[in-house]
Amino acid sequence: MHEEIIGKRVPVIEKEIWEFAANHWRLPYWDWADNSNVPKLIELPSVTIVVSVTPRKTMDVENPLWKFKMPTGKPMGDKVHGKFAITYADGLPFDLCVATSRYGILWSDVDRDWVEGKIQNYEAINAATAAHQWDPDDPKAAINMPTIKDNVIRLLHDKYFDSYEKFTSTKYHKHKGKATDYLSLEFIHNLTHNWIGGSDANTGGGHMCSVPVAAFDPIFYLHHCNIDRLLAIWQAMNWEKWFDDPQSDDPEDPDPSPDAPLKPFRTADPEVFYTSNSVRKWWTYNYTYPEVESFAPPSDGGEANLTDEPLPLKQLKKTINHLYGRHALAGTPEGKPVDNNDYLINIVYNRHALGGIPYHIHFFIGDVDGPPGLYAQHRNHVGSIYTFTSAYEVNGAVHCENCKKQADAGTLSKAQIPIEIALKSRAANPAIPEFESAAPDAVETYLQNNLKWRVVTLSGVEISPRTLPDLLVSVAAGKMDFPANDEELINYRDYVPLHRATEGKVGGAREGDIHYE
Repeated sequence: MHEEIIGKRVPVIEKEIWEFAANHWRLPYWDWADNSNVPKLIELPSVTIVVSVTPRKTMDVENPLWKFKMPTGKPMGDKVHGKFAITYADGLPFDLCVATSRYGILWSDVDRDWVEGKIQNYEAINAATAAHQWDPDDPKAAINMPTIKDNVIRLLHDKYFDSYEKFTSTKYHKHKGKATDYLSLEFIHNLTHNWIGGSDANTGGGHMCSVPVAAFDPIFYLHHCNIDRLLAIWQAMNWEKWFDDPQSDDPEDPDPSPDAPLKPFRTADPEVFYTSNSVRKWWTYNYTYPEVESFAPPSDGGEANLTDEPLPLKQLKKTINHLYGRHALAGTPEGKPVDNNDYLINIVYNRHALGGIPYHIHFFIGDVDGPPGLYAQHRNHVGSIYTFTSAYEVNGAVHCENCKKQADAGTLSKAQIPIEIALKSRAANPAIPEFESAAPDAVETYLQNNLKWRVVTLSGVEISPRTLPDLLVSVAAGKMDFPANDEELINYRDYVPLHRATEGKVGGAREGDIHYE
């Protein structure tokens, strides 16, 4: 920018303006939990840019955020791309694509407009990232709030996780832990990739759903900037939790090092890779986020002052509440919660069970019908898992050494779906007379009869849960202590397993399978 654009193309009289803009511009983020609609800037096929300030001149150009087009004009799998050609991408024809799509790749598209990326289905993205509207026929009886907010308010809590690793990673450890540990930033990251891209060519597929090609889509960077932002907020709340925290000890990897190279990401020195320690202090890279701006040190590079000033932490909690926590009091008399019971579906699964080929596990409270490819829009759907993996071995060649290593080691993953909102909306619905109370005994009986799950491949085919022998689904009941003011967060506590909710179902936990600290 400085050398090629400002140095060679900008008049001297305008250089100061352009240099200021270049020095202050940062990648934008999309907070899909606060606003689930795709940013308008992404939706525009073309944008108007300023090419001269004095006199002012503008021109319309193709929007680089709308889609990515191969510079060669050849499909991604063409041999002209050599070793970088896309030869396999989890069952969707990304190798034939010249440009990226979002819910645009359809087997029914006889004209194959998806090859040139002509279909960007933003309505489908907005529907996927928005809330499930519980009992839409009776909105007064429902708590119609975005459930992704419920995930994020829990994720950013300063006491929801014991360690940095449990917050960041889907990796499951068999030793005893807390019921809340099953959630993770990686789990939400994976789901959002699927919500943005679409993963079924019967209903619409896109590049964001597939590990090998996701980063081709420009929206990838807005998504990952938001993941980085959520990590920064959690760090500000939990600065003492890091790799060397005793709670982060990994019995399967007794010496995880924050100084291990993060390949293939190199510093300005091509011989040196970034490490977790080198990127821990995000502000040293001359950027920050609105919620944590007050925590960043002065430009002299001093340490961040995060934990010993109660006022900034209270302000941060207030900000988190206003962004994501209002749902806790929504739809209840005079802003008071109906009760303080909380319910979670906790899942252990093997992401490599199908050789790394990605799959979904959809969860429902009630009957299940209709085509598997539309399960996520089902009226009784309450949440899902998306593995966001890729086949690690194709035609005898290993494409991902780390994936194969994890598969050979039997590494399992964890996920969590909060269902408190879904259950309380049903308990308040007069159309469900058999379920009038959200108390634990009533919930356990109701879920025993109504909690169901289905496994669906990327091609939209439903398969038996028996194909996932490591699957373990459990339900936990706990309590939520609502704060007296918005400078504190909900306190989640005292979870116990509700074994009758899952016992006797394929992949369901039985009494004695689950123990919480």
